[in-house]
Amino acid sequence: MKPALSIVIPTLNEEGFIEKLIESIIAQNPHNKYETIIADSGSADNTCANVQEYIKRFPKKNIRLVHAPKKGVSIARNTGAAHARGKYILFLDADTRIPANFVKNALKEIIDRKLDSAGCPLKPYPERLVDKAVFSFYQHCIINPLQYTKRPGSAGAGIIVKKTIHEKVNGFDINMEYCEDLYYLRAISIAGKFRILKSTNILFNTRRFDEEGRARVWFKYAVWGSCYLFNIKSVEFEYEFGKFSQMKEITPKKTVAREEVATKN
Repeated sequence: MKPALSIVIPTLNEEGFIEKLIESIIAQNPHNKYETIIADSGSADNTCANVQEYIKRFPKKNIRLVHAPKKGVSIARNTGAAHARGKYILFLDADTRIPANFVKNALKEIIDRKLDSAGCPLKPYPERLVDKAVFSFYQHCIINPLQYTKRPGSAGAGIIVKKTIHEKVNGFDINMEYCEDLYYLRAISIAGKFRILKSTNILFNTRRFDEEGRARVWFKYAVWGSCYLFNIKSVEFEYEFGKFSQMKEITPKKTVAREEVATKN
């Protein structure tokens, strides 16, 4: 029996982050209707060993580990998608988190609204007032209006797409070093109906903001977004896949409590 959804997670040295995400996915998959595909790009830490441990502990939860041929977030996403058996593919990042009933709510909304693909609103975690304010402005004043255009915006983490649409657009462009998720969104929005979900959200880790500085990261996002909207591909900033993997996760107490309760249930 084919799974209803394939969850694809690219990894590169994500020991300490991937475990929490897998646990939250397991908690939302009581009837084993979904599959989780971790697509690793050559981790040098214990990422793969830790994933293998979950595969052994939960043999009925449809968790698989695949290896990308070389380093690259787009290559890893495409590799995971190539192994996907579900009608829909959900792309997540190893350091993102999903709230309770995320999968159930997201799939129901996609089916009810007859969408071919969708993006998810982002909420920052750990939750800081400045991040909450900026993310809210970004979501309501930029992302939500753009969903009705042929250049929608969203993050690479939290995209849900029919596998047929993913294959139709030939996946993510592996030659792009930045904005690959935005151009992927543009392609799938042309190929089918795309909208931002209303029923749920993604918890977005702010470790890059902590390391690089918020002003610098948001400046990069603003430049990239402008280049994307005006189809300019000549501006480059460093945004290396896996750069901040060794940082320790700081999980909000409320989030931990919700995850523990969900796992027990």
